[in-house]
This record gives sequence, C-alpha cells and structure tokens, in this order.
Amino acid sequence: IEIPHKKFITLRNKLDVIIEYV
Repeated sequence: IEIPHKKFITLRNKLDVIIEYV
C-alpha cells in the first residue's frame, strides 16, 4: 500500500507543478 500510495503522491505532485507553471 505504501509503494502505490507514494506513486500516486508523485503523480499528484507533478500535476501541482504543472498547475504552478500555468
């Protein structure tokens, strides 16, 4: 559960970065 969760957080972080760029 921790591994998938971490992956999800990474994906969300990437999205946040894109939003910040925009």
